[in-house]
Amino acid sequence: MLDSDYMTEATPENLHLFAAGIDLDAAHKAHMRWLTSGGKQGKRLHLRNTDLDGLNMSGFKLAEASLRGIVIRDVDLSGADLRGSDLAETVFENVNLKGAMLNSALFMRAQFSNVNLEGADLTGADMQGIMARDVTFTGARMNKATLRDATLQHADFSHAQLRDTILRGVSCMGAKFDNADLANAECREGVFDYASFSHANVDNVVFKDASLRGVDIHNVNFTKAHDVVFDEQTQAFIKERARLDDMNQQLSLQVSRHENRTRILEGENTTLRARERTNRLREARLEGLIYKLSRVAFAYGIISIVWLTISAFLLSFTYSRLGQLDLSRIAGILAGVGLVIILSFLSFYFAIKTRKILFSMAEKPEPDTNNNQISTNKQE
Repeated sequence: MLDSDYMTEATPENLHLFAAGIDLDAAHKAHMRWLTSGGKQGKRLHLRNTDLDGLNMSGFKLAEASLRGIVIRDVDLSGADLRGSDLAETVFENVNLKGAMLNSALFMRAQFSNVNLEGADLTGADMQGIMARDVTFTGARMNKATLRDATLQHADFSHAQLRDTILRGVSCMGAKFDNADLANAECREGVFDYASFSHANVDNVVFKDASLRGVDIHNVNFTKAHDVVFDEQTQAFIKERARLDDMNQQLSLQVSRHENRTRILEGENTTLRARERTNRLREARLEGLIYKLSRVAFAYGIISIVWLTISAFLLSFTYSRLGQLDLSRIAGILAGVGLVIILSFLSFYFAIKTRKILFSMAEKPEPDTNNNQISTNKQE
């Protein structure tokens, strides 16, 4: 578009330029040659007492052009290259400068009305004393720019980069600096009444003698800024917010402690459940052993009864066979019978006792670990 035959003949848009004897297309081409040759060829664009009205100059390369004191109205300059241009005392009305390159451009005492500078590069630009109304600087790069004594009421600097920018003596009533980076900026003697600094970076910003009445300071930290003096209402808000932040911090600490205790209790419950499983396994093994012993004792009792019966039979057989009693043999048989009776009694007693132990172990209720955990948490 820059090298096209744009505006080579009179149209309703550029008729006033032709009437003034200015061929903007030819002047632009001559300026391009002047830029590329380092000033050896062509001619620098130099406009005075001229209005640029209703033109589409999107993407024009006008670096270092002299457009001082002219009126630019209803013009599209989006993406244009105006680096180092002289735009001092120029009037901008309804102009689109979105994404324009304006590095080191001169805007002293220029007037802006309904101008879009979204995403524009204004690094190092000199904007001293400008008058701006309904201007959008959203996302603009304005590091090291100079806006001393500028009037920027209700301007939108959201997400703009304003590092090391000079804002001394500015009037920014109602301006928006939300999410803007103002680190190391100088804001001495400025008026920022009712401006919004939500989530802005104000580290090392100097606010000496600045007016900050009614500013919106939600989610912004002024502790690293210098010479900050707020009105009583804002100070009360800051104190209340500090109190709430302290309460939130204490609550967070308590929640963290509770979570740690919960994790510890969960670990203890896991250990208890593991111990219970081990105990149940041991009890099962013990039950099996006791059951086997009881069966052995019961069997031995049966054998003892059988042996007692056999002893009685032998005693009667001996008496019937001999016809007389042999006291020594009878004493031996009776001693054996008595021993068998005692062993039988002990066997049956042990068998019955072990069975009772088994029944009591089978009827014993298992501990409810879930209820124990809930009661422990309630105590905490």
